[in-house]
Amino acid sequence: MSEDTRFTDLSDIISVNIKNSSHIYQVDEIIRVLMMYHHKQEETYQLSFSKRGEMGVWMNLARKYDRIDTLSKRLFEEKGKNSPVLVDTLIDTVIYALKWLAVIKVLRPEDIQEWMALTYARTMNVSSEKAMDLLFDHSDEKPPAAFYDSYAEQLGLDVRELTYEEKKLAVKLALSGSPRDEDREEL
Repeated sequence: MSEDTRFTDLSDIISVNIKNSSHIYQVDEIIRVLMMYHHKQEETYQLSFSKRGEMGVWMNLARKYDRIDTLSKRLFEEKGKNSPVLVDTLIDTVIYALKWLAVIKVLRPEDIQEWMALTYARTMNVSSEKAMDLLFDHSDEKPPAAFYDSYAEQLGLDVRELTYEEKKLAVKLALSGSPRDEDREEL
């Protein structure tokens, strides 16, 4: 980076103003690429982020935040020196944050529902009911079987013997961190 951007108003550089929404498209493009990247990474890492429960998801995110803190201090001290490691860490942080939201949606759906009904609805200028419809727009569709099967296998269950409802319970148990024996017996 040839210009010192530590304290510069970035709106001119990234073309942000009321008449130009190119920054929105830039973010959308990054999200699209991250989706593809995440899918590919899942082939290797699978559900490793969830093996230590919700606390484990948080710890992964905290590690990334600590790394961002260190890298950004170095970046700002060196007046905008290129930092591909910072980019990689930011990407990992976004993915872990989204994974945590997905965990929350499974474990405590009411938290996501409340956000949709209040914050999302107000920002998007829609009714709470409309916002909730968006959240559950695909409620009649089941996620791919592999999604549930991988969690059930984490618990040492034979997925061929489980119903769809039992597989959903397996997801909640796997994400809770350390399922109790009596919970496993339900399956």
